Amino acid sequence: MFIKILVMSGPRKDDEFVIKDETLIGRSTGDLALRDQKASNPHAKIFSPSIGIIEVEDLGSSNGILVNNVKVEKIALKAGDTITIGKTELLIKELGVTAQPAALSSPEIDKGTWQETVDAVLAVASDILEKKGPVVTRIAVFNPPFNLEFIEGIQVGTSLTYGFGPRLIGAHCVEGLLFEPSAPPIAFALLPNKDGSAQFKSRHDTVLLNGKSVKNQKLQDGDRISVGQTIIVFRDNKET
Repeated sequence: MFIKILVMSGPRKDDEFVIKDETLIGRSTGDLALRDQKASNPHAKIFSPSIGIIEVEDLGSSNGILVNNVKVEKIALKAGDTITIGKTELLIKELGVTAQPAALSSPEIDKGTWQETVDAVLAVASDILEKKGPVVTRIAVFNPPFNLEFIEGIQVGTSLTYGFGPRLIGAHCVEGLLFEPSAPPIAFALLPNKDGSAQFKSRHDTVLLNGKSVKNQKLQDGDRISVGQTIIVFRDNKET
């Protein structure tokens, strides 16, 4: 199953997603976080109950869901349908069950790294077109695994842990999703160095490392990454 969704209105207006398998939709949690205060956690799910059918189902949310402006509990979807959750309207641009793109068929993707692969492809395409930005390399291990601790902003008190990369962090990166309203689709990349350390790369002047605009730098424990009002501390977890 794969579905292409365009956000027509709401906090994530103009964002576009490709989703796969059972997908939970919520306000700030789930596979697709809408950042919509009228949405519940979780709010709905999109899934394929049988071959050839894709459905959306309300998960007991406070405000319910509308499909094509009609309130429903569960209904089959087709291309062109709209799903309304709170102030967010989602347009189903394309869907498929049996014929999936070749890039979505590898064992690693099926085990859960699908969105990372999509993000990496987008980053590479952007780099080729614009001749700048983070360069995504082959997957390698971060040694030791590191944490990104959110100390200010919408996600304060949460953290992300990564054991391999590259990793992409931004508003469109499901495995490194930033809720920060001003966050670019891909704010920065974290790439493994040969010694297992993490290399920071960004093409955005608004993404700061220790208060400065930095394009490419090896990260050290305690480094601070700022994206709008969000501040993230890099923790390398090395034994002292």
